[in-house]
Amino acid sequence: MVPEDVIVYKKLLGIARESGLQATIRFNQKLTKRVPLKTIYYYILSKSAILQKVLPCTANFHFKKP
Repeated sequence: MVPEDVIVYKKLLGIARESGLQATIRFNQKLTKRVPLKTIYYYILSKSAILQKVLPCTANFHFKKP
């Protein structure tokens, strides 16, 4: 099991932008290589953009120096 921390994505994006970086986030709800219960969880998340923003999920951050 991998320990996880909660990341407040809006704060992280804000800090990056204040630092002069272009910052974007993409919620990644891929269903492959997950145990059955997580597959169902991520399937439900993939169908609801609102739930992706309030429930724990996988997200990819992209930071770019302009």
